[in-house]
Amino acid sequence: MTASLLLIDAAPDPVSLGIVAAVILSVIGLVVLLAAALVVFLWYRKRSMRLLEINLPVKDPQFPH
Repeated sequence: MTASLLLIDAAPDPVSLGIVAAVILSVIGLVVLLAAALVVFLWYRKRSMRLLEINLPVKDPQFPH
């Protein structure tokens, strides 16, 4: 058993509270960053499409909808 631990060189407690907190904060930060990127993308798309002219069909009195 000890020979295999010497070959792996594993620490007795490799996962401490600091590492877990850093990983959780990194994941939360990534999610917030992706949400902000989505908001900016949708805002820019809406802003760039506001000058787009859409030709609506002319209503013909003979064919009411």
